[in-house]
Amino acid sequence: MIVAVVVVGAIGAGITIAAWQAFVPQLVPPDAMVSAVRLNAMQFTGARAFGPALAGLVLARMATPLAWATIAVYVAAMVLYALAAARAITPEPEPVPATVGGPGEADSPPRVAGVAQLDPQPMQTGDVAETFADISAIKRDHGFKPSTTIDEGVPRFVAWYRDFYGV
Repeated sequence: MIVAVVVVGAIGAGITIAAWQAFVPQLVPPDAMVSAVRLNAMQFTGARAFGPALAGLVLARMATPLAWATIAVYVAAMVLYALAAARAITPEPEPVPATVGGPGEADSPPRVAGVAQLDPQPMQTGDVAETFADISAIKRDHGFKPSTTIDEGVPRFVAWYRDFYGV
């Protein structure tokens, strides 16, 4: 039974390690690639060396549910660490100047630096052709009937928005 578990674990590790290694180029900038691969390999080697020993100690010293809780805490810590590491190595996008101004235009409003280039495309997967609110349930259950027209409601909304946000 133990040999079967080891064989299944080794097959799973072979697939998993290859998958993790395949993600490294997508997660790490090229100048940090060597360090990232080295750290990734050290993590897997450490897990293979210390994991079974640590699991044996945990199971020998604690009850099984407590051992599983410990594993859950460890996995949560690794996920948080991975998220923090990804955030730390993700470069900030370069700011793109959106406006231009000429001499003597310090007090004038900025102008757009370029002209938008439209690139009409056919509907993409996930695009919504049209939407509308289905109010049949509230009509049926509560007798609600809208009484504000579009011509009245849009200007009222714009006035509220400008007042609320101070624009």
